[in-house]
Amino acid sequence: NRRVPPACAICLSPYEVGDAVTHSPNEQCKHAFHHECITTWLAKKPESLCPCCRQEFCLLPYTTEASSETNPDSRDDSDDDNDDGGGSVLIGVNTNATTTLASSNL
Repeated sequence: NRRVPPACAICLSPYEVGDAVTHSPNEQCKHAFHHECITTWLAKKPESLCPCCRQEFCLLPYTTEASSETNPDSRDDSDDDNDDGGGSVLIGVNTNATTTLASSNL
């Protein structure tokens, strides 16, 4: 279980209830970001490194063509094995990053 900080380290805006928050599956990277912020960051960089700690953010190569940044219909909400509590989904193709909707217990 990972704790979500009070604000996104990319845009510095606090998380609000319902925000999509994405964290890395890489246990060495403990950072979380707004889904849109980290998707934009990863799309602009040749390597999928965390903007804070420079650890691999995506364990597999990140591809932008299927990242479906803002299309909620393309999300896979069938990931019931996740213990993050809430709607966790994988984003993009081969990212292995997890997105969770922020809740009031941040």
